[in-house]
Amino acid sequence: MGQTPKDYCSHMRLMQAKYLMRTTNLPVSVIAQEVGIESETYFYRFFRKMEGITPQEYRQNYLVIVYGNDQNADESEKE
Repeated sequence: MGQTPKDYCSHMRLMQAKYLMRTTNLPVSVIAQEVGIESETYFYRFFRKMEGITPQEYRQNYLVIVYGNDQNADESEKE
């Protein structure tokens, strides 16, 4: 059988939150509110439960995948 309405809503909130983390620089607290979760603490628990990592870890992992590990490149150019 399919998902419950609650599970469907949770899935849609998670997908929208992940999209916003990938495509904006909005703070996590704003993203939480944008997807209908008023409590940033609850959003962190919700996200970690669903994804197994925190919202910051998701954003950092996404940036490494997309842009590579060039964070140290800026440091070496300064020397």
